[in-house]
Parts: sequence; C-alpha cells; structure tokens
Amino acid sequence: MRLLYVDDMTENFFFMENLIIGRDIELFTAINGVQALEIMENNDFDVIVTDIMMPEMDGFTLCRKIITNPRYQKIPIIVLTGTYTSNQDAKLALELGVDEYITKPCNHAFLLRRILELGVKGKEAAIPDFSDAKKEENMLSLFNRRLVRKLEQKAHELEVKVKENEIALDSLKRSQLLLRATQELAKLSGWEFDLETRKLRLTQRIYNIEGQNSKDRIYDIGEYKFTYVNPEDEKRNMRLFQKMVEDNTPFESEFWLKEEDGNEIFCRAAAEIDRENDVVIGILQDFTEQKLLEMREESLKEQLIQAQKLEAIGQLAGGIAHDFNNVLTVILGYAEEIMAKVQENDTFKTDAGEIVEAANRASLLTRQLLTFSSRQESTPKLMNINDTLLGIQKLLNRLIGEDVKCTFDLQEGIPNIVADQGQIEQIAMNLVINAREAMPMGGEITIKTFSHEMTKNMLAQHAMMTESNYVVLTVEDTGSGMDQETINNIFDPFFSTKERGYSSGLGLSTVYGIVTQYGGHIHADSAPGKGALFTVMLPVRDGVEEKPEPVSSKKRIVDTKAKVIVVEDDRAIGVLTAKIVARLGFESKYVGSAKETLDLIEAGYDPDLVITDVVMPEINGLELAAMIRYKYPHIRILMMSGYDQNMISKQGERVPGVPFMAKPFTRAELGHQIAQLLEQE
Repeated sequence: MRLLYVDDMTENFFFMENLIIGRDIELFTAINGVQALEIMENNDFDVIVTDIMMPEMDGFTLCRKIITNPRYQKIPIIVLTGTYTSNQDAKLALELGVDEYITKPCNHAFLLRRILELGVKGKEAAIPDFSDAKKEENMLSLFNRRLVRKLEQKAHELEVKVKENEIALDSLKRSQLLLRATQELAKLSGWEFDLETRKLRLTQRIYNIEGQNSKDRIYDIGEYKFTYVNPEDEKRNMRLFQKMVEDNTPFESEFWLKEEDGNEIFCRAAAEIDRENDVVIGILQDFTEQKLLEMREESLKEQLIQAQKLEAIGQLAGGIAHDFNNVLTVILGYAEEIMAKVQENDTFKTDAGEIVEAANRASLLTRQLLTFSSRQESTPKLMNINDTLLGIQKLLNRLIGEDVKCTFDLQEGIPNIVADQGQIEQIAMNLVINAREAMPMGGEITIKTFSHEMTKNMLAQHAMMTESNYVVLTVEDTGSGMDQETINNIFDPFFSTKERGYSSGLGLSTVYGIVTQYGGHIHADSAPGKGALFTVMLPVRDGVEEKPEPVSSKKRIVDTKAKVIVVEDDRAIGVLTAKIVARLGFESKYVGSAKETLDLIEAGYDPDLVITDVVMPEINGLELAAMIRYKYPHIRILMMSGYDQNMISKQGERVPGVPFMAKPFTRAELGHQIAQLLEQE
C-alpha cells in the first residue's frame, strides 16, 4: 500500500511514520498541495491523508483538484486537521468528496484502521458532480466563507497577541524606569557637620535606619556613634572624613551597621564640604536589599561555575566509566571462565581469583564515578533519615575505632525525605570516614540531624535553594581542619589531601553526586586547626512509606531448554556473554545488531529471551525492546549497558517491565537475572 501524507508541520511526519510502523505501507510526504500534486504526477497512491491550513495551496483546494482529475478522483482521501474543526468545515470537506474527516487530537487506532480500510476497499464517498455550475458556485462560496473566517480568526489572534506584547513591554519599561529613579532618588537620611562648632545634626531617618526612635537633635562630635558590625569600618570612615576635610576629597563609603534588635543593615554614605558655610553635608542610604541581591548573584555565579565544572567532570567520568565497564566485563567474564574450568588446587584458579577480585574493585570505582555524576541507578523512596543513621550506628563506631568518640544528636519527629537508603548510608559513612582520617591522634565526631525552614532572606541569598523546608544532616569533627583552597576542591573527583595510593579521592565527590541527585545541597566549613563541619540539606517530602510486596510461596521452575539471543555491537562482550549463557545450560546465539535480531526472529527463530545492549548504532536497544514487545509479546527481554543513566535516557524511554543489568556483571549476576525472567510458576 502507498500512502501520501500532506502537512506543513513536518514534525507530524514522524507521528505518521510511527503510526504505520510494522505495516506494509510505503509513506510519501509533502508540505503543501502544490508539492503533493507534483509527487502524484509520477506516483500512484492508494490513500491520501491531508491537512487543510497550508501555505501555497490549502487542503480544500487540493481535494477539489484531486476529485476533478479523472486520474486521481478514485483515490480515497482522509482530512486530518486541528484547525478546521466546526461542523461547517466537515460538511464542506464531505461535499468535496472526502471519505473521512478527522480532527486532532485523534484516536490513533481509528486513524490507522481507516487508512487500512480505505487502502484496501478504495474510495467510499461519492464523487461530486462539478459540471453543475450553480452547485459549484455554491460550493466555492462556502469554501471562501470558511477560508475567510479562518483567516480572520488568525488575524484577530495575532492582533491580540501583538497588543498583549506591547502592553507587557510598556509595563516592563515603566517598571525599569521607576526602579532606576527610585534607587537614584531614595536618599533615606541626611546629616550635617559644622566644622567650626564641631556639632553634628542628624535627621529622623538615621534613627529609623538604626531602629531607634528619636527626634532631630544636635550632638557634639563623638557624642553620637553608629554601631558598626566591623570596627575597622569605623576607623576607615574617620580617615576618609579627615582626608575630605583636609583636601576636599569626596567622601564615599560602604559598611554594615547593626540595629538595636541585632539585625544588620548595609549602608552607603557620601558627603561633600560646603566651604561657603563651613559645613559638611552628607547622606546615608539603606542599601541592604541591593547588597543582598549582589551577594545572591555572586553566590549564584560561584555555584554555577562549580556546578558547570563538576558537570563537565561528571560527563567525562561517565564516558570513561562506560569504556572501562566494557573492558571489565570481558576481563571478569573470562577470569570466571578460567576459574570454572581449572581444578581447585590449580595455581591458575588462585591467579584467576585475583583477577576477579581486582576487576570487582575496579567495577566499584566506576560505580563511584557514576554516583559522583548523579547518573547511577538508584531506588528512592520515602524514608526517615534518623532510622537509617541508627541502623548503621554500630557500623560507624567500628569504622572510626576506639580512640574517636562519636556522638549522635538526632531531632525527634524529624520529617521524611525521598532517597535511596543505601545512598544515605553511603553519605554518612563517607563523611564519618573523612572525619576519622582528619584525626589520626583521636578526637570527637558529632552527627546531628534537625529540620530547617528557609526564610525569605535566606532564599534570596542562596539562589540555588528552591525548597522552603529541609532535613539537615551535619557531621562535625575536631580534626586538623582545611584551608580555603582545599575546601574549594574538596568535592572534585580524585582530589585527595592524602599521599598518592592511599585514597581514590572519590569519597566526598560521591557524597556530592548523591546529594545533588535528590535536589539537596552540601557545604563544607573549616579552617586549619579548627576541625571541619559538613552540612547536608535534603528537601522535606510528604507521603506514605511504600510497603514491600509479599513474596510468592509458589515453587518456581526455570526452563533450562530456553533459547537466548545476545545482541551486542561489541563483539568481544557479545561472544563472551553468549558463551556464559551456554555454560549456564541454555541455547544461546550471538547477534551483532538489532536489525539482524529482528531478521532472525522474523525468519522463524523463536527465542524465549533476548539480552540486548542499550547503546548501539542504527536501532538501539530501547527501540529493539519496544519492537519486540509490540510484535512478539511472549519474548522476554533483559537490557544491559556500561553507560550511565543520563546517556541511556538520551536513547529513548525505557520499556516498562524490562529489567536492566549494569556492566560489568558476574556470571552469577547474569544467571540470576536470566533465572528470574525465565522462571515459571
């Protein structure tokens, strides 16, 4: 069957391609009526699907030209439109000889069924008689009215949109001008100093700035003092003031003051000398909001730079982990093959065991890399952080040894969070181990949890924090502390203050990856000789804790005669995996691509299980799984990959119910996955 689809929205072609996938339909596309007629001159079609509102030639005109052409008038036509949706539009289309009129969004199954029916049966609608001049005149009149009405609607919508944009732009300009004028003119307070009498006069607004309540009055110099946050600011202002008096240098200064209630305000001061009257006139501005905004922007820039740096390192780590995982899969697989073949007392078995152990350690390293980049598979659920910490309390005490005291201070009734319990345990253990290593002569570690509500000022200063409520975990030690340079790099992967070979440098980067994965934040505060404090903030989440599903007590049997296809573009891994499957007792067959797999199945080979890599050329594993699930629902599927979750997600959506196995995997892990998929009650 040959299908011509006419639509000026080219993204709809992808929809049609997916709709007819697996059907014996050859698809042609055109972006308007003119192009469609050109294609039809050299091709014959069984069905035509067309939109209406298109440039150069619309769908109604195209339908009329097809119907009036003896060569084309018997081709069934389906109108598929999202613009012409009224009864009058449908009536006009049917009078033009259209066989089906469908409005978007439509039922995909119905559209496919009508295409197939019309393609087989041929045209259903009667061919109108355009020889009747009166009838044709009425039809053209109706067509023109519908077209004009649609164009008027479009023109009106554009006018409204333009007007709204003009109003919004004007409002934005007015707001910007008003804000700028307010900032320039808002001199919130004034003061005057008489150089001859040494008297100082203050306006009421200065008292307002400092949170006091007093009327204008005159002070002797030195009688009235501001409460400075930093005493050095007061000394600097006195030097600047004296310099202005001596050589007319303009006085400008910025500093923090403290109100009576303890609040801190940021002020800008400026002054100049009136030599004619021998006085100094000055102003004082409360610039706290603007300063907080500047601090927030600066904080955001620093956090953005740090995030971009870590994201770039994370992408690199993910790529390295994939290549490394593929190599490890082959090393681990063949080492296990050697162990399975040699005798217990054979020295080769011991050597192969060392290879397996080294490969497993390397596999753990790649998983730490993926965790750092927030791409490792996890199972988040609603949980209580206190329960998790108490569950590993004994383990933590064993990790730190007897010469370090570990104190737990956990807030009762702390809110829940959503996270993977194993990853929260990993956060606590990595932070505690890091603290322990900073205290070679012993010391004290304090683990604390509490809930924290962000104020508006806090949210303004910390732009990356978008939640109002957090659960906070702090780990504090009395160790050697860190300088600022170390703190700036502490979460970088492979960064370590220890000698080469004593640490992988992935402990704290792993913590960073887990925390950011859950929308949280982590901060390190330390100074040389002052110990260190690590603060982890995770968003509060409401909900009901999930209960584990009951395990079935029915006996399960694995079909050992099952046929298994291994699909892998890396031949070394594919051959090895197929060999392991065969050693497990199943009939295995290695295939190098998804296309070969589909060809093999369509040729009559009926596997019970397909094990496929995810990232492959042409057709990837996710697409292959979807095709098999659609056409051969009885075939079970197992996916595997050495890539991180970010790369896998770029390949497409995971097929529901299809399990995933990360590379490298052991023979036992592969056997367990196959057994689970092939077991029968």
